[in-house]
Amino acid sequence: MAVAAVQSSFAARAAGDTAAIEREFYFFNLFRVLEAVIILALMFSPYAVEWVSLVHPELGRGTALFYMIFAVLTVASATREARYYRTWIDASLVVDILVCALAMFSIRHQFISLALLLLVNIGGAATLLPRRISFFFAALATFGVFAQNIAGNLLNEDHREVLEAGICGLAYFSVTGLCLFLGRRMRASEALANRRGSDLRNLAQINELIIRRMKTGVLVVDGGNTVHRWNEAAAALIGNPTDGHNDLGRIAPELSRRLYHWRTSRKIDNTAISLAEGAPEVIPRFTRMTANDDENVLIFLDDTSLVSRRAEQLTLASMGRLAGSIAHEIRNPLAAISYSA
Repeated sequence: MAVAAVQSSFAARAAGDTAAIEREFYFFNLFRVLEAVIILALMFSPYAVEWVSLVHPELGRGTALFYMIFAVLTVASATREARYYRTWIDASLVVDILVCALAMFSIRHQFISLALLLLVNIGGAATLLPRRISFFFAALATFGVFAQNIAGNLLNEDHREVLEAGICGLAYFSVTGLCLFLGRRMRASEALANRRGSDLRNLAQINELIIRRMKTGVLVVDGGNTVHRWNEAAAALIGNPTDGHNDLGRIAPELSRRLYHWRTSRKIDNTAISLAEGAPEVIPRFTRMTANDDENVLIFLDDTSLVSRRAEQLTLASMGRLAGSIAHEIRNPLAAISYSA
């Protein structure tokens, strides 16, 4: 049940951000190819062979060839389905630890260098796997280093220091703990960034919907007098121009003239104008997009007919309240006179 829970947790994370998991998995496999090239060079290069002093050349070279083939096949044919990433990582880590243990057993000196190479595999896996499984592989790597050390000493091939193997094991566990902490922080930051991005996209859609449904026309014009955006109300007020016509001077010459006057003098002409045949009169207002941006300008087109209707509604409402007040003031004395009569 614990294994099933771990697999479901890994699958849930993979489903939440498949692109990030795929990228991490790809670079994890790519480093394995580099590691295989290093081991292959150590086993076959004549200079490297003299430096490392092979004890079991057949075993070392066979292991290096197998690892190179395995690494290339892993990069070339690793599955792209997120639900199988966990299986690939577990299997590849077992192969990594086994190959490094055999390669260390095949050389007389400098085996500690191969043990340090395994640090990257253990640390990289810790950023992808749950905590218990990560420490399990750290323990497995430590066991592999100690096993080859003990086997070499029992066969009296060379004297291998147990202290070096212990330091390697301590490094495996330390790197695992550090990478688990960093991986948890990175995933939390990534999840927060995704939530913030989703919120920003939702806000952008809401703002777009609000601006599109506004009764006031809104246009965005740059320094070249090109209209970049307009809402539905603005399109209706300037005569519903086609998408290919974005030059403000062509679609609304009078508005372009007033914009030029505002750019040069910073004065607004508040007289109402009609920008298209059959369109209601509007009063244009201009404002900069930001305080330091003199190029991009927001143009608001206030429909005077809407203002007139609102004023008329306010007038009628005021007259209704006035009539009610007068009726109340007249009704009270008339009621008193009628009562007295």
